[in-house]
Amino acid sequence: MKTSMLEYCKLILQRVSFDRRLWRKEYRKSLKRLTVSESSQLRQWVRTYRTKNDVQPLMITTNG
Repeated sequence: MKTSMLEYCKLILQRVSFDRRLWRKEYRKSLKRLTVSESSQLRQWVRTYRTKNDVQPLMITTNG
């Protein structure tokens, strides 16, 4: 089964969620790899993921 880049990025973010700095780094890398549409979907997923998992808001910058 082939995994989309978006799904792969989500998986990585879930696996590194124990470390805020590493998570932020991987999030930024993911935004660079994804298309504009996929980046938008990832941002929405992050909002949902934070809410579901009661994660404190992260200081996320998307300008690289």
